[in-house]
Amino acid sequence: MGRASFNKGGVHAQNLQAKSVDVTVDANGDGSATLTFDTAMKSTPKIVATIAEAVTTENLWITSQTNASCSVGIDGASTTGDTITVDVIAFDDSYN
Repeated sequence: MGRASFNKGGVHAQNLQAKSVDVTVDANGDGSATLTFDTAMKSTPKIVATIAEAVTTENLWITSQTNASCSVGIDGASTTGDTITVDVIAFDDSYN
């Protein structure tokens, strides 16, 4: 990946990706899913995840991450027995 920069934005990302993953939650509103990046990062990326729909009383976190993928977990969502879409932005801001 080549170097990139956002003028005045403070991000100098070599690899910036935005993706979505569907997390299947059980009757308790708990679940997890793994998302694979289209192009692996050179280093472990910075990741921002958010739920892309109207869900309340949940905890969302990154359960693991590598330079090629990340896993997201949801705990205690108000939506149960269904899928919840999670949007992820990941970027590698190092120049390795």
